[in-house]
Amino acid sequence: MNQSNISNNQRRITFSSHLPQVKNDANLSEPEEKFTELEEKFIQVIKEKFAKMKKEKKEQKDLMIQGRFQIFLKSKDFLRLIVSIYDYCTDLNKIEKKHSILEEEAKDRINAPPQLLASEIQRITAKAKECSIAYSLVILHWGNLRDRNKDQNFFDSMIYILERIMEEFFDRHDYKKVKEEINRLFRTNTFNMQKRRHIVDEYIKKFPQMNDAGDLKKENPEKIIQKVEQRFNVPNLNIKLQMNAEKSEIKPMFIKNTPCGSYNARSPLVALLYPSTKEKMHIYDKDRKKRQSSIGGSRILNENEVSFMIRHDRYKQQNLQKAQRGNSLLSMSFL
Repeated sequence: MNQSNISNNQRRITFSSHLPQVKNDANLSEPEEKFTELEEKFIQVIKEKFAKMKKEKKEQKDLMIQGRFQIFLKSKDFLRLIVSIYDYCTDLNKIEKKHSILEEEAKDRINAPPQLLASEIQRITAKAKECSIAYSLVILHWGNLRDRNKDQNFFDSMIYILERIMEEFFDRHDYKKVKEEINRLFRTNTFNMQKRRHIVDEYIKKFPQMNDAGDLKKENPEKIIQKVEQRFNVPNLNIKLQMNAEKSEIKPMFIKNTPCGSYNARSPLVALLYPSTKEKMHIYDKDRKKRQSSIGGSRILNENEVSFMIRHDRYKQQNLQKAQRGNSLLSMSFL
């Protein structure tokens, strides 16, 4: 019995000698996560914007901040979502600026309007898909299926702080477009509240008599009557038409829906990841039109091509008229 106990003890000693030796050091901890410079900037801006958001909550009663929202802002899911949206918006702005410059140059030279490159479309679509993957992780980890109101308030506050964060990374002119695109990605075209506000603001700037911000009680009745008379000459604002008027070739999943259809539709971020049958048809139809435009032959002309042909014909007619006038002047001089 004693020999067996000794042999067992020896086995234990030999087995324990092969185990890794762990030092009892109080400074030992898990390795710290390394962030890029951009991510560190985002982390700092998140803290600043959340502090401002708390102050704004006192003034804005509609703004809801849940208890877990602060934890969500410190999570990897939110950081990944911010970085992907920032990357997408920066690339989209570059492409839009480039094409706006090329379109102006084409108008001056009376050339055909520039077309998007296949590489540009693929790059933007890939970055939009990265945004959709990051958003799907947020839905899975932080969504609340039991309470729909809390879930809606959570994502509304997420979009709100996303807009405020992007304000620090874009110019004033570009930030307006970025806000519209963020709302489009999360809320579809019809429910893009930022774009709707911008359209109304531009309409009021153009026609200040349509502004109802003044206090009617303090104003004179004559001024009120003048405003009403001036409004008769102002054209009506067609918001539905302007909401769907966009360069849909650049922005992925820009589906033109009616208000009734968009109520049942899903956001572009969800549609990119899990497209429905209608959304798949939209993608297929878009690809088909691109193939038809690349291949020559009989096909339906789009609006840009028709406008180019009209301008080109007008330019020819103007040159012919100038030539005829020059010939008539020469003939008169000989007489």
